Amino acid sequence: MIPLITDNPIVESDTPVTIHIDGEYLPTDVDPILIAGRTMIPLRAAGEALGASIVWNSNDQKHHYH
Repeated sequence: MIPLITDNPIVESDTPVTIHIDGEYLPTDVDPILIAGRTMIPLRAAGEALGASIVWNSNDQKHHYH
């Protein structure tokens, strides 16, 4: 997950966090969550929705983004 940085302060609540790109809801396999005032979203889902190619390298245990 990556933090989503916004200009508005984030208030923790029981309201679910959702992701929308260009006004369309983005379903994810892991729910976005609030941790210490930061919104954490699944990087693969957000990156792929924005056109990035995400590859997992099991040899070095790292993600590569293109």
